[in-house]
Amino acid sequence: MNDRTRDSGEFTGRHMLIIMLAFFGVIIAVNLTMAMLANTTWTGLEVKNSYVASQDFNKKLAKAAKQQALGWTSSLTQSAGELVLELRDRNGKGISSAAVEARFQRPVHERDDFSRTFAYGGNGRYSVPV
Repeated sequence: MNDRTRDSGEFTGRHMLIIMLAFFGVIIAVNLTMAMLANTTWTGLEVKNSYVASQDFNKKLAKAAKQQALGWTSSLTQSAGELVLELRDRNGKGISSAAVEARFQRPVHERDDFSRTFAYGGNGRYSVPV
């Protein structure tokens, strides 16, 4: 049987080749897209150098214990377009000598992270516009 006598609706090897190329082409395109998105959206790193971070761990624990021994309390609220942090010592007196900075971080990528420094407003009250 030659090509001229075939029915126009007959399934041929050419049809099968096109179907197989389309099927695997879609799978490969989706896999490449997913791999590219996975590679560009999050680095997977939580610290730049894990060895240095592990060396600093005990220092951070000691610093946290020292901070806790001060007996300070804090209260963070958000109202009227600003963050307000109130710092009090163990006697309830407002703390005026603190340098307060807030770091806003996305959990998946650091490209949108930013910091804001709080301004002292009296009586242990610090604020920053958000």
